[in-house]
Amino acid sequence: MKGTTNAAVPIIALVINPLISVVSDGCDIATYYSPLPVSPIDADRNDVHKLIKDTHRNQLPYSSGSYGDVWDALIALDSDASGQNVRLIYANTLVSATPYDSGTCEYWNREHLWSRSRGVGSSGMDNTDMHHLRPSDCNVNSARNNLYFGACGTGAPLSECDTPAHAEAAADTEKDPVSFLPPADR
Repeated sequence: MKGTTNAAVPIIALVINPLISVVSDGCDIATYYSPLPVSPIDADRNDVHKLIKDTHRNQLPYSSGSYGDVWDALIALDSDASGQNVRLIYANTLVSATPYDSGTCEYWNREHLWSRSRGVGSSGMDNTDMHHLRPSDCNVNSARNNLYFGACGTGAPLSECDTPAHAEAAADTEKDPVSFLPPADR
């Protein structure tokens, strides 16, 4: 089992690294992983899980008037090399990282990959979990609604399939009354 679960460890390190610079107080990657008996790449999944759980100290505010909230983390995690643009998950396009949406649908917004209506609260850790939030085009996000991820035809007739899923969505997206298929590379 150890050999099948370690593939995620380098990905975790890549995800954590940008966040550290955004929301932490100077945490160094080498120092952070030093309690592990071996490199994070070779570490047992349970050891990495315990380390992350024991050292998790920040719950990002969903929105704040200052630096260090979910918006800032999304910009750090989903920006291009310049840091000036973010890639929208369902549209698969780059847009300016700032400004972002304030409820008007004029700019990009935040997509909960697991919809709030399916059990994510509107406050607390589940609402601000950076593993399940992504920048999104507001209109495409609305079209996705709370549909399950999947290809057309799995829960509704293929005749009810729209491709792309929305006029502003990537060309390879699709949706029917039950399912939404995101772009292949996202």
